[in-house]
Amino acid sequence: MEQENQDLKSEINSIKLEEKLQINSNNNLNDDNNNKTLISQEEFNQQVKNNVGKLIMANLDLSGLEMSDMILNEPLFENSILNQVNLSSSIIHDGNFAGSVITNADLTNGDFTGSNFKNVKFSHSNLSNSKFSGCNLIGCDFTNSILTNCNFTNSNLSDSNLSDADLSNSKFENA
Repeated sequence: MEQENQDLKSEINSIKLEEKLQINSNNNLNDDNNNKTLISQEEFNQQVKNNVGKLIMANLDLSGLEMSDMILNEPLFENSILNQVNLSSSIIHDGNFAGSVITNADLTNGDFTGSNFKNVKFSHSNLSNSKFSGCNLIGCDFTNSILTNCNFTNSNLSDSNLSDADLSNSKFENA
């Protein structure tokens, strides 16, 4: 009986989160960053746990979340705020982060192969030892970020701002 109550409670919380995400998706497609719905660590973990296909977390405020060691294929984080997130040691292939703000974040030792980061603001973030092969990095702002030992092979960095970024030992073949 107690297990059934726990399962029912979990299902209700999942439905509430799905409704919250759907409402936010419908209402905030073109809103600025100040109108994003803030998602808690618990809500994020629940969405990842219940995720069967692509993880869709677009147009949300995911600031401060612990997202390290994640393995995701084709997640959608488009136009989201990811300030002070920890994405270290994550493997995220073919993700879409276009238009997002990822500042003061930890993306160390990650693999983001084939992802779309068009017009993302990465300022003051640590991306050391990460792989960005075949990524769309057009118009990104890497101001004051740490990009040591990164792999940008076959990536497009056109119109990106690398001012005061540490690019030591990074690879830019065919970039």
